[in-house]
Amino acid sequence: MQLQYWWWILALGMGVLELVTGTFYLLVLAAGCAAGGLAAWAGAGLTVQVLATADAGPAILELSSAEVRAIVVPFNVASSNWGFDVSWVIFLGQATQYLGEGNATGIARMVQPGQTLTDRLPLNVTDARIEAPDGVRTALIPAADGTVVFGPVLRSGKYFLSWVGEAGASDLTYDGRVIRPFTANLLDAPESDIAPASRFETASVTVEAQTGPGAKSPQRLWPWLILAALTIALLEWFVYNRKVHV
Repeated sequence: MQLQYWWWILALGMGVLELVTGTFYLLVLAAGCAAGGLAAWAGAGLTVQVLATADAGPAILELSSAEVRAIVVPFNVASSNWGFDVSWVIFLGQATQYLGEGNATGIARMVQPGQTLTDRLPLNVTDARIEAPDGVRTALIPAADGTVVFGPVLRSGKYFLSWVGEAGASDLTYDGRVIRPFTANLLDAPESDIAPASRFETASVTVEAQTGPGAKSPQRLWPWLILAALTIALLEWFVYNRKVHV
C-alpha cells in the first residue's frame, strides 16, 4: 500500500475519534494527516532526513524527491543567537554549495575531473548505471534515500546517469530508460591559465617577476664546483705525466 493511503487512513481514524470524544486537537491532527496524504500523493516519494538535532527536536532537515531538494531549519533563526555566530555563515555557504552541486533542475550538473559525482535518484529505481565519455558503463547501487556515488571522475567529457523507474522534471527518457546527463569540465581558471604571470603568490611568499638588465635569478653553484673539481683533476693528471715523462 502506498504512503498516501496510510496518511488518509490515519486522518479517517482521527476524524472518527474526534466525533466520539469531541476533542478539537484530534480534528487538527486529522487535518494534518490528510495534508500529509496529499503531500505524499503529489510529492511522489518525498523523503526527510534529519541532519542535526537539538534538545527540542530536529534542528536541520533535508527534504528531497525526484524534483525537489531543500534544506529546512524549522525554527526562527532571528529569535536565536545563531545568526551572530560564524557557524551560521558556514552553514549558509555549505548549504548553498550542497544544493547547487546536486541541482534538481538539471541546469548546472557539472563536476571537475578528480572529484566525486554524487546525485540523488527517485526511490525504488532499478538498473542504475553511469556511462563514461569512453563508453565504459559502471553499475551503481542507490542508497536507501536514492543517493548514488561515482568517482573519482578521471576523464573530462559527458557522463550519462541512467536508470529504470521514475523520472524527474528535467530528466530525459530514451528507450525505456531515464537519462540524466553530467559534464566533467576543468572550470578552475587559474589552472587553465598557462600564460606567464608577473606575480605569484603562495601561502607565505609573494614572488615578483623582474625584467631588464637588473633582473636577478637564482644561480646554481654545483655546476661550477664540478667544473673546478674536473679542472683540478686534469691539472693533477698533466703535472703527474710531466714528472714521469722520460
